[in-house]
Parts: sequence; C-alpha cells; structure tokens
Amino acid sequence: MALYQGCALFLFPSRYEGFGLPVLEALHAGAPVITTREASIPEVGGNAVNYVPVDEPETLVETIRNVLSPHYEKISFPPPEFSWEQTAQATIDALEEAVVALSTDSDEITTSQT
Repeated sequence: MALYQGCALFLFPSRYEGFGLPVLEALHAGAPVITTREASIPEVGGNAVNYVPVDEPETLVETIRNVLSPHYEKISFPPPEFSWEQTAQATIDALEEAVVALSTDSDEITTSQT
C-alpha cells in the first residue's frame, strides 16, 4: 500500500484484468489512476479513474501530462461497496447457502434411499 500512497499516479494500461484489484488498491491509497476500459476495470474504477483507449499511446501520454499537471483535480474515490469486510461477508453468506443447499440435498437423497 505504501507504494500506491507514494506514487504520483498509477498507470494500468491493461488489455485484460480479472477483477481490477490493482486499480481498487491504488484508488483506496489515494493515487490518481490511468487505465483502460477493458474487462471489469470500469466496474471497479467507475468515475474515479482516467480512462484511455488501449491502442492510443498519444492519448495515454496526454492523460499522464494532465494528471501530473499542477491544475489536475483529483477524482473522488468510488462508492464504498468495495471493501474487504463486505467481500468477506458475501463469501460467508455464499458458503452458508451452499452448506444449507448441500445438507438439504443430502437429506433428500437419504430419505429417497430408505
């Protein structure tokens, strides 16, 4: 996290990203982010990142200059729906539902075999 907090900007010109965790971490640390609209990155970055097209290096350079300029206004962090607490709770909920579903299926199998 210290690297994100100390950087002037976080550049992530990804063509594919599974979830976009680096973008989320950089935003959480307060770093301005420049990235692409590929895969799930827009879902994670929302309106809080600077998007550039994948195959336009000139636009990338222009955006970097803009973000590093003294007149750059930082974009606010995305809504708090992305937190480790909420992720952990959603995982627990899903696991509990799976256990209930498996135990119900197991009871039905046992009952039908007798």
